[in-house]
Amino acid sequence: MTTRGRVRGNDYRVLAPGEHFTPRLTVSVVIPAYGGQDKLDLVLAALGRQTYPAALTEIIVVDNGSSPPLRLPEGSAARLVVCDRPGRASARNAGLAQATGDVVHWLDSDVVLTPGAIEAHMRWHHAAPYLVVTGYIRFTAAELPAELPDDLAGHFEPAEPHAWIVDLVERTDGLTDNPQRPFSLHVGGATSVSARLIEAAGPMDEELILGQDTELGYRLGQAGAVFVPEPAARAYHLGPTMRMRDKQPIDRVSHAFVADRIPAYRWLRGHPGRQWKVPYVTVVVDGTRGYDAVRTTVDAVLAGTVPDVSVLLTGPWPTLDRDRRAPSGTRTWNWCWSTGTTSTRAAYASPRRRTWTPPSPSSSACPPAGPRRGHPRPPPRPGPRRRPGPGQRAPPRNRLRRRRGGPPGTHLRLRQSPPRRRRR
Repeated sequence: MTTRGRVRGNDYRVLAPGEHFTPRLTVSVVIPAYGGQDKLDLVLAALGRQTYPAALTEIIVVDNGSSPPLRLPEGSAARLVVCDRPGRASARNAGLAQATGDVVHWLDSDVVLTPGAIEAHMRWHHAAPYLVVTGYIRFTAAELPAELPDDLAGHFEPAEPHAWIVDLVERTDGLTDNPQRPFSLHVGGATSVSARLIEAAGPMDEELILGQDTELGYRLGQAGAVFVPEPAARAYHLGPTMRMRDKQPIDRVSHAFVADRIPAYRWLRGHPGRQWKVPYVTVVVDGTRGYDAVRTTVDAVLAGTVPDVSVLLTGPWPTLDRDRRAPSGTRTWNWCWSTGTTSTRAAYASPRRRTWTPPSPSSSACPPAGPRRGHPRPPPRPGPRRRPGPGQRAPPRNRLRRRRGGPPGTHLRLRQSPPRRRRR
């Protein structure tokens, strides 16, 4: 591994891997497939022509419920894995579970690699263990040949480039000029990732219908990945993608799920009152500094100009006993002490809405943070209410209301109501 300088931001140019290197890392090529036997045969034939040593290459084909079942061509070195759960993320995770390589190379079942593509990827991975490398894909409308031709460009050209990736790379000088979202380069068509990075970031999110590769790219970036576009790693996509055929409905579905999990796409989070699965900012507060100090800090955070924020309180929560009590007061906060973790989270949708979690008397664990309903209203405060005198206004009332929507649970919403005028 070369150590020629420190990578700042996403400026990977300090690594500068040489053209000649000694291959020593293994690579697992994971190919999720659903039908398309004719295209899969061409993809596997192209993998058999790679210049990277075959002894260091592992090929895993995941049949995601094809009918009739997929088969491997005679003489292929690939392994066939069956995944009954539908979805690209599930198929890729099934192949990932079988992969043993130092590098995982995602490859679609309709993407034909040029002979030196994997070698171009691995040249970077031999330079540093924290890289995500993406090749350049061109989309061809040529007829499928019965066998893979020797001259790929002569048969598949003219072809169209992956326009938005080319535009992103050109605008940011190859993703080195302080790009805001370099993780967008992580696409599942022809991208390689260090296995250690995937272990740190986790597998693909199987709840997502679309955008699984982008969401994993975001988590890889949070884990410290550096994203590299490699022009020498060329490939041909056999036909257009699903998004090219139906862009508007695909984006409508994808943006809804991606916005919930990737806070970097700020323009997709236009509603100020929404709560998102992954907040834009998480503020970590030491919960052992005393109630007043913690309360003041949290209030200041929630009163800020960024509504998409969550607060994480750290403290020795496992050492607390099962008798959970909340401090009394006009505006009571009931923190959820978890007996199984070292921290507790209170998530807030906006400075004026505080989501709090009452403890469950029947369970020692705290329910997950999020909107819930179904918890009974707290009992009214004892004693008569003091009515304001002549010319006076009633003080603001703190009302606990049930949160509408969401599955049954125990979460309520604390609102501060405006003062009421006394009728004359």
